[in-house]
Amino acid sequence: MEKVKKVKPLKLMITIVDRGKSKKLMSYYKSQSINFSILCFGKGTASSEILDYLGIDEEEKDVFISVIYADDVSKIFAQLKEKMEFHKAGKGI
Repeated sequence: MEKVKKVKPLKLMITIVDRGKSKKLMSYYKSQSINFSILCFGKGTASSEILDYLGIDEEEKDVFISVIYADDVSKIFAQLKEKMEFHKAGKGI
C-alpha cells in the first residue's frame, strides 16, 4: 500500500508597503523561507477618508502576494510588526 503524505494548509498573504521599501520586506521573507512572492506595483485610488483611516500617506505602493504555511501566520505577523513597524500608522498593511 502506498503512503499518503499529509499536506500542510497554505494561506495567501498580501502585504502593502511604501514604494521602495520592498528590499527590506523581501529580505525578511527570504529569512523566513517564504519562497513564493509576487511583487506588484500599486497606485492608490481610494478616497482620502479611506487613506486616512488606513494610515496611508503615499499613493504609490509595493504589493506583495505571498503563499505561506497556515501554521506560520501568527509568527510572521508578529515579526512583521517588529521588523517593519507595521503597528505604526502608515508603515504597511
